Amino acid sequence: MIIDKNYEGLIECDGIFKLEGDLITEESLEIKINLIATGDIKAGGTIKAEGYIESGWSIEAGSYIKSGGYIKAGGYIKTKGYIEAGEYIESFGIKTIKLIRISHLPYVVFVFDTHIKIGCELHSKEKWKNFGDKEILAMGGKKALKFWNENKEWLLRM
Repeated sequence: MIIDKNYEGLIECDGIFKLEGDLITEESLEIKINLIATGDIKAGGTIKAEGYIESGWSIEAGSYIKSGGYIKAGGYIKTKGYIEAGEYIESFGIKTIKLIRISHLPYVVFVFDTHIKIGCELHSKEKWKNFGDKEILAMGGKKALKFWNENKEWLLRM
């Protein structure tokens, strides 16, 4: 699916195109404009954008996401491949150059330049490094403590 300035439903203002609601396709998505969608952006294949892409909630791709500008989601960014932005990536309110999503663990983990999100817990790497056993137990019980003790060294190095 190709999204350009002629795509039905777009509202243009000073070269920025806004789409109210979701943009969902089972195909790959090629975006030839600077696009802001108020809902989700989801593609079964790749998402390629010449400019920036911004979503009110999530951005999901069955393959990879690549943008010439920034990639910004109000919530999460999910892909089975890589995420590459010409400027920056922003997810959960955190701007980053690097965003890694790890989903083969007991918790879904997002690793940013300066933060780590494990399950629903989002903290700076510095805070994660300094959490004691009591704090981890309070977050998620014995399962969380076991997970953190087994994975903290390599997660903090990322």
